[in-house]
Amino acid sequence: GGALVFGFFSVESLLRDIPAERLPRLFDRMRERVAKAGLGDLHLQANQVTAANAARLKELGFHSATRYHTAGPLLATVPKGGRVPYGKLAVHTVEYWRELRKKCAVPFFPDCPVGWDNSPRIGAAAKMVTQRSPDQFERLMRAAQYFLAESGAGVPKIVYLSSWNEWTEDHVLLPDTVYGYSYLEAVRRVFRD
Repeated sequence: GGALVFGFFSVESLLRDIPAERLPRLFDRMRERVAKAGLGDLHLQANQVTAANAARLKELGFHSATRYHTAGPLLATVPKGGRVPYGKLAVHTVEYWRELRKKCAVPFFPDCPVGWDNSPRIGAAAKMVTQRSPDQFERLMRAAQYFLAESGAGVPKIVYLSSWNEWTEDHVLLPDTVYGYSYLEAVRRVFRD
């Protein structure tokens, strides 16, 4: 709606530092300052929504939500050093979008993760997504389009793509020497219209 979007990565971390009853007033002050600066309205988004906090988002003062990298909940069920094929991640992702949309008190927007492998930082204990490919990523983005079509009128058709340059997590849309521009070409095929 033309508002600036400010995303809070972790609602849990925010609530650890600021009591829930103080958030709406804090958010009101943020919006007032943005308006006073001549920047218009401010849209507040929870970027790491979970099933545990989704129902409270509206009362806390958020306008929308997404879940950055849906591999997190799935990888939490995998032992250290475990592997999950991208196809399984994609199925889990769509199921998790549906669960979060049902529980969210605000519009929920899907996020399509490219992959996950943080072994450069963690070593052998890393949990990773294997067998990723541009065609599977394209299928997940198409699933996001269908998901949004089911969201009904009035919900903006916004899909998040993660990530542009998370090199230490093998979570990258940027062209590289392995995949070239194939991930970006998949994005263009899905969203060109």
